Amino acid sequence: MSTWKSAVKINPPRTGSRYSRAALVGQLQAASQQPLVWISAPAGAGKTTLVVDYLASQAIPALWYQLDAGDTDPATFFHYLAQASYHLCKPDLPLPSLSPEYQGNLGIFTRRFAERLCADLIPPVVFVFDNFQELPPDSPLQPLFREFTAALPTGFQAFFLSRDKPPAWVAGFAARHAVCLLDRADLRLTEAESIGILRLLGNGSATQRSEADIRRIHLAVDGWAAGLILMYRAWQKNPDLPLPEEGDNPELVFDYFASELLERLPATTQTFLLQSALLPTFSVAQVSQLTAHPQAERILQNLYDRNFFLTHSNGAEPVYTYHPLFREFLLKQPEFGIR
Repeated sequence: MSTWKSAVKINPPRTGSRYSRAALVGQLQAASQQPLVWISAPAGAGKTTLVVDYLASQAIPALWYQLDAGDTDPATFFHYLAQASYHLCKPDLPLPSLSPEYQGNLGIFTRRFAERLCADLIPPVVFVFDNFQELPPDSPLQPLFREFTAALPTGFQAFFLSRDKPPAWVAGFAARHAVCLLDRADLRLTEAESIGILRLLGNGSATQRSEADIRRIHLAVDGWAAGLILMYRAWQKNPDLPLPEEGDNPELVFDYFASELLERLPATTQTFLLQSALLPTFSVAQVSQLTAHPQAERILQNLYDRNFFLTHSNGAEPVYTYHPLFREFLLKQPEFGIR
């Protein structure tokens, strides 16, 4: 029986009007024979919208599964996965049940489940596992995704959307040239895409802002899709809102950072972010001295791996830099007494 929870977990998200990013859609088309696609980018980078656009443009049926922190029970996972398959195949499809005989070897069960599920489907079909970063690292489901993807026949793909970098098990697919990886650099908007998105959202009214103005917005958000859209919404509320200048950005952007990022972190990591933002750029040695945190390097690497609007240079001693809007948000938190 379908429930409210299952409806949330297994239905694709609504994205509204979409600007098609032809270059990225082309990359996904070129990777259509790869069993695994991993898209890793910061919050609001357009991961979900890209996949929805790709699937729609190619008329590819998909099974969509929204992961969350509660996904720790294999039996519940396979129950929802079976429910998600009902719009692709017959509801009475005899999928394997996680009986006691399989409890000692979930890998074998996962492969048989995937094989039976695909047997009644006509390829191409894509299985989308969204918000993978919400799955706890120690969840018993983690190794099952490797088995599920490895069991997919030709014409079937598993897409993983995450704010985090791929886990270690993806390396095996990479070694076999069986994975397509898209990261934050790939999803960063080009100037032409920013102009196209605003014109689409404004249904032509965005032309009231010159292309020169939109370019300034594009530079301010540094290719970040959600930032561009949030600034557009701020214009809708206040047409006289000035263009973003340093230290003067819409509250909608800051509210997004607060709800999607800062509030979800442990207090110690929040404090580290607020302290490290005092430096425009910094090395591990510099931030260690500033914060006096013994695990500064580990925290920085973790934030970088989780796409926390943090980049670093290559070299023997990397230099880290926060996204300018994210740094400004951190500097204006009450802890600094600036608001």
